[in-house]
Amino acid sequence: MGRLIQFHPSVAARDAIGNEIAAIHEAAARTGIDARVHAIDPGSIDGISVRALKRLDIGTSDTLLIHYSLGHPAFADLVTAGCRRLMLYHDVTPPHLLTGSPKALVEAAVDGLDQAGAVARQTHRVAAHSHSSAASLRVCGGPDADVIPYLLREKLLRAAPDAGILAQSKLSCSILLVAGRVMPHKRIEDALLVYDYLRRISPNAWRLAVVGCTDQAPGYVERLTVLCRKMGLPRVLFTGAVPQAEMNAWFGISRAFLTTSEHEGFCVPVVEAMHHRLPVFALAAAAVPETMRGAGVAFDTADWPSIAEAIDAVDRDAQLRARIIEGQAEVARYYQPESVAGAWMRWLDEAGWQRTAIPA
Repeated sequence: MGRLIQFHPSVAARDAIGNEIAAIHEAAARTGIDARVHAIDPGSIDGISVRALKRLDIGTSDTLLIHYSLGHPAFADLVTAGCRRLMLYHDVTPPHLLTGSPKALVEAAVDGLDQAGAVARQTHRVAAHSHSSAASLRVCGGPDADVIPYLLREKLLRAAPDAGILAQSKLSCSILLVAGRVMPHKRIEDALLVYDYLRRISPNAWRLAVVGCTDQAPGYVERLTVLCRKMGLPRVLFTGAVPQAEMNAWFGISRAFLTTSEHEGFCVPVVEAMHHRLPVFALAAAAVPETMRGAGVAFDTADWPSIAEAIDAVDRDAQLRARIIEGQAEVARYYQPESVAGAWMRWLDEAGWQRTAIPA
């Protein structure tokens, strides 16, 4: 296959795309493939060198894997590279769900949807993490995509939990956990409503922890903090981005995981919560039901009283909670990095020598 070269405009740690790029890079290197990572600007992710795009030198025997989540001018040149060209379509968040985000991000989402079909048609093969994302690409004019699970990094799943966070488990409050970037499409305001109702109906004292990056949509975060004040919500914590050790600790000490996101191409925190044996309660939007694979507790609408009542009922019933956790454990095993890495390596190999015709 020659070298495997991955590209995304930005590659960063504590980011789902960046972590998967690292996971694919490591899986390829273990099989003896010369793997490289490129982005617009140089850097590193967990010891893996990220080379600048201007240093990209592609040979005819190479395989270029383009990670696509937003529009960027660089894609126009990359899809004409004289090598095997593949795309992993991570999905593009619809711009109308990003209201309150920085203008540049909204514009990149608009461009992403506009360019997705054309970029995908100029690659030899396309993959996505869900049938939901594959369908979204077809709507953009793209070809059919192969559906392959997200590749988690074993070392992140196994990272020793932070002792300081674990110490908080000694507090009297039960913790409702929301994890991931704090962005408008995540609908954190719905989680606040669930939390408000839950703390009123439960015999236990609850605390809401929103663990994830808060600097990508500062205006939205400010509105959430104002909403908390207006509602008089106590014990709400926005942590910002945290190292994996702290994230694993939050999964370990929480009583329930909640996501009310309206759009996901794949929901990594759902799988992480299942791995850490934490009951999952989720809005069944976009790719979230596919990620859950029938486990956990899913809701068709963000009916916050019903969601809160379900969380309370599961929390009170030890046997029900155990059954949910065991069902989730089977799904967590499905996403074990070793087996998923094998699927990815087979796909990369087949896509390398089974080129599909690209229309002129």
